[in-house]
Amino acid sequence: MTMPPPFPYAVFGHSFGALLAFEATHRLRADLRTEPDLLALSAVPPPNRAGLDDHIARNLGSGIAAITEIMGWEEPTDDALTRTVYTPFLADAVALLQHARQIWPPLRAQLSVFGGNDDPMVDPESLHEWSACTTAGTRVHRYPGGHHYLRTRIPEVVAQLTQDLLAAYRNPAWRPGSV
Repeated sequence: MTMPPPFPYAVFGHSFGALLAFEATHRLRADLRTEPDLLALSAVPPPNRAGLDDHIARNLGSGIAAITEIMGWEEPTDDALTRTVYTPFLADAVALLQHARQIWPPLRAQLSVFGGNDDPMVDPESLHEWSACTTAGTRVHRYPGGHHYLRTRIPEVVAQLTQDLLAAYRNPAWRPGSV
């Protein structure tokens, strides 16, 4: 049996990265019997809701213009730059569309959930539903902006994330070996 790390840690992800963070946290628990003190998720719907995958599936066939709008980017004018910018997005989109949702037992890690008030992919009213994914506390933080609210709210999000991490560190929801 592998022992949990002797130090506190947190996991953070935004959008598809949040889905990866959620899945990775469950794999860490299953394989290594460890969980972070804090799992922070940004711009991702709760597992019981459709969202990113449906939005991507509906809009991906519309080409570069739709991707540009989804991502909030300016459309590149150079073909090489277009390949550089869009190839990782398309790889994420394919992985997201192939992702099979799994029912996981609730985590013991505390959750911080972040989102934009005008996100077309994630209903901001649904963010509180993440609380069903943990036996510990869940804090929901919403900011002005869409799916990429984070680009203009970095100082506020970092300050809030720091507060949530300190709170989780001071009052851990689980102890090594109790998972």
